[in-house]
Amino acid sequence: MIERAKHFDAFEFYYSLGDTRNITEVARKFAVSRASVSKWSRSFNWRNRVIQRDIEIGRSVSDKTNEFIINTKADYGKEIEVNLKILKTAINSAFEIITNEDGKKVAKLRIETHSINDLINLINTSERLIRLKLDLIGESFPNKFIVEGLDEFVQAIQSDKGLKEKLLGALEVTIKKGEL
Repeated sequence: MIERAKHFDAFEFYYSLGDTRNITEVARKFAVSRASVSKWSRSFNWRNRVIQRDIEIGRSVSDKTNEFIINTKADYGKEIEVNLKILKTAINSAFEIITNEDGKKVAKLRIETHSINDLINLINTSERLIRLKLDLIGESFPNKFIVEGLDEFVQAIQSDKGLKEKLLGALEVTIKKGEL
């Protein structure tokens, strides 16, 4: 049997019925007997065509979903990079790079007492943005900061108010050359 336009149209109608697919509905719609529709279904392999089309549609939806997720992650990644640059500038502006008596490059803290918490918040926000960026690309966050002593610095300030006052005077955080 050769598949003609009416057979193709009958299959399309059959497919469009979704979960309520049945030969009786197709026979009623096309004004033919159930036996004729049953023969068309067997001859033109409607069951397998339904399965195949469902697979193709599923792949298409999956591909579009994956593309959307990838593009969304890329957009968020760009936004995070912009915000990290802004935060890095703000954090770096809180330090002055000087050379001490030993010839070592050190960072001298140059912020006022009332804004030390702002620095801590900037550092924490920066860490969260870095974690988010790494999560987006499926990587994990390193356990230590790049700047030596920064973890201890932040913890000390958060836990000891007296130390906060002492640190503000002439605090120097030794950094790895060129990383601040």
